Amino acid sequence: MSIIKQMKRLIHIFIIINFALLNINFSFSQYEKVQSDRYAISINYTPVFSIPDLYSIFGGEDGSTLKLDSRGVTYGFEYVAFPNTIFEIKDAFRIKNSIIYKVISENSPYKTSNYYIDSRFVKTTNKKPDILKKDSLNKEIIIERLKSRVGTPYLFGGIFAFGFPELLEFYPPADELSDEIKQKWTLTGVDCSGLLYDVTERFTPRSSKELLQFGDSVDIEGKDLDEIINLLRPLDIIGYVGHTFYVLDNNYIVESSPNRGVHLVEIEKRLRWLLKERIPVNSLNSCPENSKCFVIRRWFK
Repeated sequence: MSIIKQMKRLIHIFIIINFALLNINFSFSQYEKVQSDRYAISINYTPVFSIPDLYSIFGGEDGSTLKLDSRGVTYGFEYVAFPNTIFEIKDAFRIKNSIIYKVISENSPYKTSNYYIDSRFVKTTNKKPDILKKDSLNKEIIIERLKSRVGTPYLFGGIFAFGFPELLEFYPPADELSDEIKQKWTLTGVDCSGLLYDVTERFTPRSSKELLQFGDSVDIEGKDLDEIINLLRPLDIIGYVGHTFYVLDNNYIVESSPNRGVHLVEIEKRLRWLLKERIPVNSLNSCPENSKCFVIRRWFK
């Protein structure tokens, strides 16, 4: 590419970025700025969004439409902040009946992104709170949490089993919602990787793709059913491209799937099916071309 073409391309990108920023500033001019304290602390679990106007997500123009992205996930939902998460408030806006804070947090997945929270999920202060030391991971607690999630519905993109029923109160729909939309409206449920992300309070990676590289490889290549079962330890990750599930104990695996939600399966039954469909390998990078493979990863020792 010539220097002239490169310069034209950079100018084009610069114009697009500036146009986007102008649109953002214009959209903010529609909101009433309000005064706020400097810090917010999550009272309980708090949903965090990438856009400020939550009414455009929960209700839309007709008051009952839930805005979804191209994957069918609630638009703008980024992550769940756990209790006592500290946010620094950068701006505050009144949007209809809500006060929305533009925030940053050390616990945010991406430190440079803009995030927004509904003020009703937090308490505020002008004094910088002390950062609470996070408890170290406890295997027994994680296992108990996994057991408690059994029966939770599957939600693609879901990362919090219990959801936020407050969202129906804060952003009440104009009409009766179907059970499916109500589940998405309240962000209730977990997908396969979201299950582990939920019970470890964001310690583990968010996506199944990342989980398949997380921790250490368990040597299962060339081994049969009994040999693989003898290698398993609680909280081991078992998975293949597009899906992960987890060893609960010596008898069961726990997983979240679209047709059954979070459920238990006997280890032998699940692995027997898996071995019929896929080849055990130590790394998906070593999977033979055009073959279906699975791996086991050990992250908790």
